[in-house]
Amino acid sequence: MHPARILLFCAASMILGACNDPVPDKDLEAAKRSLADAKGAKAEQYDPENFRKAEGEYREALRKVADDENVPARERALRARESADLAALNARRKMAEEAIANAEKALADAEAAKAGFLAADEYARGRAKLADARAKYDAKKYQEAFSDAENAREAAGRARDTAARKDAELARLYADAEASVQRAERDPLVQRYAANEVARARAKLDSAAAHKARVDNAGSIQAGTAEMRNDLAGQAYAQALRDAGEARELAQAALRIALEREREEYRRIASEKMDEARRLMEEVRKLKEQGLIKRPVPEPPPAEDGDSDGEYSDDDTVTDDAATTNDTPAAADDIAQKTNMEKYEAALRALQLAEQNFESREYQDSIEHAEEAIRIARLIRELIEAQKDLKTYVVRYLPRASDCLWRIASYPYIYGDARLWPRIWKANKHLIVDPDLIFPGQKFVIPPR
Repeated sequence: MHPARILLFCAASMILGACNDPVPDKDLEAAKRSLADAKGAKAEQYDPENFRKAEGEYREALRKVADDENVPARERALRARESADLAALNARRKMAEEAIANAEKALADAEAAKAGFLAADEYARGRAKLADARAKYDAKKYQEAFSDAENAREAAGRARDTAARKDAELARLYADAEASVQRAERDPLVQRYAANEVARARAKLDSAAAHKARVDNAGSIQAGTAEMRNDLAGQAYAQALRDAGEARELAQAALRIALEREREEYRRIASEKMDEARRLMEEVRKLKEQGLIKRPVPEPPPAEDGDSDGEYSDDDTVTDDAATTNDTPAAADDIAQKTNMEKYEAALRALQLAEQNFESREYQDSIEHAEEAIRIARLIRELIEAQKDLKTYVVRYLPRASDCLWRIASYPYIYGDARLWPRIWKANKHLIVDPDLIFPGQKFVIPPR
């Protein structure tokens, strides 16, 4: 080839090579990575202007490559990368600022919830992480600042929750203690048998209230530094918790002690009552051995010829009348209608029941039955003593003026007053079914006028 042609060909090749630069693949890839990083940093939210600008430049770079305009494409890719990196930086800075603000608020909430002394370790951890976040932010290490701020917020949240739980625990325990003390103070048994114990419970509750007041208003604690105030408030919380717990236990113990002491007193009373009942029953038994308590003898039938003479005596023995018995303690009126023998047997049953109740620790029932035995035994004794002065009268049949209650009462040696006949009737109801019907041979007790 002619040398001139060779030179011309080379020059043309150099010109063509200069017009067709290679495709900027590396620049496009770098811009794509920057855009992805910016998106991960939430640049769409925190710096939308630079993020949209980076996206636009990247799309333009791709179009230029499609049009074989590689030099402009490289320029667009570089501008896209710069805008994406700036958007990511701004987003991370704003995220760090927001995270720090959130951590500050969380710590303030925790402090308001008394976390400074009720959750001191978590609260201190949160404050330390917040200080680290601020330092990282000042050094423009926004990603690390964001991470530390998030850790501070989480620690503050845990501290707040712990403090709230502890505060609620104290409030609940104090309320329980207060209710227990008030219930014990209102209980008559406690007032009678456990006054000292409930007074101690009240003193502990008052102490708990004083310490709880310091916990509820920790700002009123006078101390040199916040750390010292928190330390004193923490001590007040612990003491309030202990005092409230002891107050509740003392109040509950006072109720138990009162019941035990009441039971012991009933046991003592029951024992004393049974001793008294046994002594009285021994006296009544001796009267029975003397023949002063015996079963009634049926009255002889009246004489058919009507010749019975009326008899009157100041020292005739009074016998008891038959009556039906039962196993349950009788009322006073029922007992009064029974014979002395039946009274004696009722007293024995009452004493036996008292002893059985005592053995089974049913002391109140034991007292009731022992008192029943005592009452009946005294009644028997009194009746027998009274019988020594009682008069008796045997009903007579007289052809012209047969005995009737009002006529008997009118006799001078009886009452001398017919109007007092109800006295004879009431004293002998066990013999008289109808006060208008009495029969010769019946022996009536004549009560004193």
